[in-house]
Amino acid sequence: MKRVEVTVGTQRFTQVGLAERWYQRLRGYMFRRAPAPYGGMIITPSNGVHMLFVAFPLQVLLFDRERRLIHQKQCRHFYSTAWHPKAALVLELPITDATQFSFTLGDRLSWQ
Repeated sequence: MKRVEVTVGTQRFTQVGLAERWYQRLRGYMFRRAPAPYGGMIITPSNGVHMLFVAFPLQVLLFDRERRLIHQKQCRHFYSTAWHPKAALVLELPITDATQFSFTLGDRLSWQ
């Protein structure tokens, strides 16, 4: 999986996985024991995610086609889902006790 550097609003994340192929999007974080340090995962195209077989909590950010943040949710349980009918891509960020991120609806997503 390709790794990119991601910026959302004023927050920057390194080592974010870019899941563009169908099997990468299908697997996501399922069956992984832990995420990459300082990492996350962009799933594109996607309008939502589920937490089945994900062993750690995630902050899920959903973006429209213009890469503006339209919905966010903290998913902490295996039965959690996050979706939005107008979402075009999803950014999943691992949540740790020491790491809580703050985003505002309308924040822009970019990566390189």
